[in-house]
Amino acid sequence: MTFRNFAIAFGFVLLAALVLDQMPGKKQPEHAGHAKQDKDGKIHPFASVGLDENPRDKIVEAALDSKIDLQLKKVPLPEAMGRLESMLGIEVVISDMSLQDEGISPEVPLSVDTKETPARILLKVMLEPVSLDWYVEDGFLKITTLHMCEAIGKIRVYDVADLVGGTSPDKNQAFDFEPLVELLTYTISPDMWEEVGGPGTISEFESAGTALLVIRNSPFVHYEIEGLFSKLRQMRHEGNPFVSRIRPRDLLENKHIQNAAISGKLPRYLDDDPNRDAVVTATNELAFDIYPQLNSDDSRNLIFSPLSVSTALSMAYAGADGETAAELRRVLQVSGNEQAWNDGLRELLRALPTEPGREIELQLANRLFIQRDYPLQQQFLDISRETFGAEPMSVDYHKPSAARRTINDWIAKQTREMIPAAVPADLLTPQTRIVAASAISLIAPWEMPFASLNTKPQNFHTATRDVEVAMMSDDLYTKYADIDNIQILELDYADRALSMLLILEKQPTDGKWLSALQQSLSSKTLKTWEAALKQVMVHVEIPRFRFKSFRNLKAPLEHLGVRQLFEKAGANLARMSSEKPLWMEFLLHQAQIDVDEEGTKAAAATVWGAFGGAAETRPEFRADHPFLFLIRDNRSGAILFLGRVMNPRGAG
Repeated sequence: MTFRNFAIAFGFVLLAALVLDQMPGKKQPEHAGHAKQDKDGKIHPFASVGLDENPRDKIVEAALDSKIDLQLKKVPLPEAMGRLESMLGIEVVISDMSLQDEGISPEVPLSVDTKETPARILLKVMLEPVSLDWYVEDGFLKITTLHMCEAIGKIRVYDVADLVGGTSPDKNQAFDFEPLVELLTYTISPDMWEEVGGPGTISEFESAGTALLVIRNSPFVHYEIEGLFSKLRQMRHEGNPFVSRIRPRDLLENKHIQNAAISGKLPRYLDDDPNRDAVVTATNELAFDIYPQLNSDDSRNLIFSPLSVSTALSMAYAGADGETAAELRRVLQVSGNEQAWNDGLRELLRALPTEPGREIELQLANRLFIQRDYPLQQQFLDISRETFGAEPMSVDYHKPSAARRTINDWIAKQTREMIPAAVPADLLTPQTRIVAASAISLIAPWEMPFASLNTKPQNFHTATRDVEVAMMSDDLYTKYADIDNIQILELDYADRALSMLLILEKQPTDGKWLSALQQSLSSKTLKTWEAALKQVMVHVEIPRFRFKSFRNLKAPLEHLGVRQLFEKAGANLARMSSEKPLWMEFLLHQAQIDVDEEGTKAAAATVWGAFGGAAETRPEFRADHPFLFLIRDNRSGAILFLGRVMNPRGAG
């Protein structure tokens, strides 16, 4: 169940496999039959033993298994918990102090609408959006912050002999714990284990035919473990085979194990990687460097993808030499050597939440379209493949229309048809040698969607006139900051892997909206805004908006210092091809965004072509006038899209 109006399961299910010597259908010795079967044929896990449980906890745990109906709409936490007390016959304790320590109001409103849902799942769905969680202790259901609950370590002992090779009563039998431990740490709350900096630990114990796992982790993680073990044993009872010794990345192909896994989120934090972090910092700086150069017509909407632009320029940098490479290096703000840059960019692209099956659908793709039989340096091709995933594709630019159709069809597919014609007519000629394309698309439902019933016609004040727009509105518990004349609002997308930051001026400067705000844009400013964000209840009003932007980045990049790359006589692309002359004729960037009550659809494509031979009291965030926005990856901090809305009904 989910309180969102999207019912897609979380992705990132990296799985492991277990070892069984028996073939399906073969009778199992008694030692392997520990799991208990109820009258409906459901297999239950061994009863795990909690080392620090109060006997009264079992009463509360049993109550939390009850299936209940509950409908709440913005009901204060104490009142909502009071209803649960009455329905379940248990006592609830709210840790007001821990909530206040993390800036969460003890009166935070909760919303949920579920039927026939186990109370423990309902609690998770209801509390997690406001950064709260629950656990059972001393016979009470206790409510605290998500952070505090994750730090509360409960120790339980699991008998897993049948899941680690225990198919014989031989007391001297050796057990293989590794596949089961790997399965747990990759699929059950992956960010909660010690090896990635979390609080959870697993210890193995075997003796005289007994195989135990002693696990310390949060209460909900234990609940997930119980569910997974139950499902695995159910599969075994039904005769489904387990696969032995498969690495986690390979297990996505095993449907039986897929169905046994409990969906997990990406780890909340990335491992330290100085190269990746340097690329993120440089890419964000490039975003703020390019933005003013795209501001020639400050009355128009704008959107572009800094990541797509940086990736496209990095592909050119991989083939550049001499002063051409030096200019690209300065604009990209490459701080280390080229190998470190490529390594960092590769790791950034891998770290982004692009796995299939996630609620958000983020897709990145790069490709080289090369004139048939045109010679390219092998090292350039290798870097393009290994760093950018850019496979070469042969086309014939002597037939420009057919080549254009091939490139546009590829970009359209990568952007889910949002950008069907990135390369305009008459751009390609028989002198074109290489076209490099970098495409990014995003379909992302909000973590907390806007209620469509609240959307009403309302005026939006542009620089010159008022226009009627569909204004979405809702009271949301989200991150907000108010700094001088600036309001900042952060809206998470589903599973909180990405978020949109909206930046709004309260009053125009010298009669012009966004004038001063745009001049202040920088990574330093962004960090100041981020540091000021606090989780509060905000009345939010933002318009639906949808527009496209199309820009040739040649002039903006020349202004920033990339000049030789575009000069027929001066460009040095010797590491791309030994043939001369070879230069970049164009660098096109097209992007589109569509924001409504359910979420965001956005896409961007960057194409270059080389030619040769030729506040606390419920503040209001009312975006009824121009504002800035950016979409970023929450773990790495990389800005995927940056733009402004001058007129929700206008063009880009």
